[in-house]
Amino acid sequence: KKLDILNTECAKHDFWDNLNRAQSILKERSYLEKSITTINKIDSDLTSNIELIELAELEKDESLMVEAEKEIFKLSKFVKQQEIECM
Repeated sequence: KKLDILNTECAKHDFWDNLNRAQSILKERSYLEKSITTINKIDSDLTSNIELIELAELEKDESLMVEAEKEIFKLSKFVKQQEIECM
């Protein structure tokens, strides 16, 4: 919702009349877009790994399970890194 508001602001004909305000809005919009992209990536990766674990359990495939666990570990590290960057 906030991103929609910022996009509407950017589309106004007088957007560039106040350069400092315009730069601030663009900076915030960029931050929100990056955050949304990151969250979508985490969600997608997590869903893929859950499916991989379910498949490994169903087929009793130990090597597939190990691979899924490695990917979950990498994803966990990535999430922690993102949390630190948000502080």
